[in-house]
Amino acid sequence: MDAQRSLFHAAGGCAPAGRHARPISPGNQQRRADQDRRRGVVLHGQAGWHSRNVHGTAVCARRTASRGRTVTIIGEHEDELFEDETLEESLEDETLEESIDTVPIDDDAVTYFEGDDGGLDLAERRALVVLLKHRFVTVETSNGVWDTIVKSRKIINSRLNDLFLELVIDVDREVAFKRQVSPRAMGLDFPTLLFAHAWQREETALLVFLRLKFREAEGRGEKYGRVSREAMYDFLKDNRAATATDEVRDGSRAKRAVDALKTAQLLKEVDTDEFRISPAIAVLLPASTLMNLLSWLTDQVIGATEEDTL
Repeated sequence: MDAQRSLFHAAGGCAPAGRHARPISPGNQQRRADQDRRRGVVLHGQAGWHSRNVHGTAVCARRTASRGRTVTIIGEHEDELFEDETLEESLEDETLEESIDTVPIDDDAVTYFEGDDGGLDLAERRALVVLLKHRFVTVETSNGVWDTIVKSRKIINSRLNDLFLELVIDVDREVAFKRQVSPRAMGLDFPTLLFAHAWQREETALLVFLRLKFREAEGRGEKYGRVSREAMYDFLKDNRAATATDEVRDGSRAKRAVDALKTAQLLKEVDTDEFRISPAIAVLLPASTLMNLLSWLTDQVIGATEEDTL
């Protein structure tokens, strides 16, 4: 059943290396010029559009071509980014802000440590590391990394492609994330860097609730949705499995579910009892997945067991 597939994947992180400035050789000067030329090519030239209708919602996505590579750009509040894909989850305990080094960037340097053969500048390397370590990057939490991802999306995507990953950017909601490329089109077998993580039943139900609340907020023209702790607890209480009878244990599970989504940076506490919903919820739960999960949740309330996970 599609709704019972894992929703997210995770990738291990890389520690950023220190930088040791060295004089720039003529060869490095030429390499820096080549880097600038590569980063200077914008992605708006040859673009193909495809569209479809999902549950009455018009969906369109632009895939922009460059040297055989593509970056998926999402615009105009599409509800569906892709079909039959599982998504990423970070296993890092640190927040996105904590993972970003704030050492000043020297744009005149080309190498940052002895034997450095990398082709990215320091800001691009940091952006790539953040993308690999975290489920998603938003403009609100990225401390400037979002701007680098948008500006250098072609070359960053090429580095992800080397790992059989691709970059997806939602320009309206200002969210970027990586996903595993599919080898099926070419009949190849690619190794996978991302791996599945199962969400508990309460966490999954809460994801559905937050996605619905965020959709309501977008309908009112709001950038962020808001939700109270009490509203989340009430939703989980009203949508417990038919076999759930232990209120104390269910209350503990509800609290853990809220904490899990805070750790995942899908909820940000703005007051003692109020949270802001990240726009990333719309990217991580597109329309088709939401509909499947709503059906699953209905089945759970009617008669499934309380131990089920996704």
